[in-house]
Amino acid sequence: MMLAGAAVAGMTQAAAVAARSRKRHLRGALERLLTRLSLSPGDASTIAALTLRHPLAAGSLRRENLVRILLELAAAPSAESLHRAFGFAHASDAIRLLCAWDRRALELELSSPGEPLDLRQTRAVLAAAGPNPAIARIHSEFALAMQRATARYRAETRTLAAAAALAVVFALKLDSLELLARAARLQHARCPGAGLALSWMLLSLGAPFWYDRLKDLLHLRPEH
Repeated sequence: MMLAGAAVAGMTQAAAVAARSRKRHLRGALERLLTRLSLSPGDASTIAALTLRHPLAAGSLRRENLVRILLELAAAPSAESLHRAFGFAHASDAIRLLCAWDRRALELELSSPGEPLDLRQTRAVLAAAGPNPAIARIHSEFALAMQRATARYRAETRTLAAAAALAVVFALKLDSLELLARAARLQHARCPGAGLALSWMLLSLGAPFWYDRLKDLLHLRPEH
């Protein structure tokens, strides 16, 4: 069961990577958030794609990094849609805001070096931008947008795990009831359908658990 669970976990991860599931849901969340800034769907799609290619978006995308990326994109003279979204008259307004942000961030780093970086960056951008409606909207709606994207991603991976578990169960003819009876040396009424269904349920719902147990057994879990 541990080997089968690890196989299901690996197949699920491989399918999610092949389908670009995480990036697709993240891009969708960014597009919906950007349309809330009065951007057209086409502009929101283009800017979301540029955002995800930015080095600051590597790994996990934080709220302050999103604001920084959008301001850097708005610093281009051709980014008229972002100029309107942020209320800038020209690209130079975005450049001035970025410079003010950096100055304020440096002041906070010197005065409060022990303060968490995320909090310091938030204070810096809010102090530099003032009551900018677009930045205020990003700060207020970013967490909810990411939570919804995460929920969609998890729902999709659960579906992939269920499909992978079904394939593994039928490929191996994995009958959990028969395995339990053999382990306990008991006789049981043969009902292959019930045993296969139980195996499918255990593997599809518990693939992460079985994967972790296999790593524990093989001492592959890193020491903390």
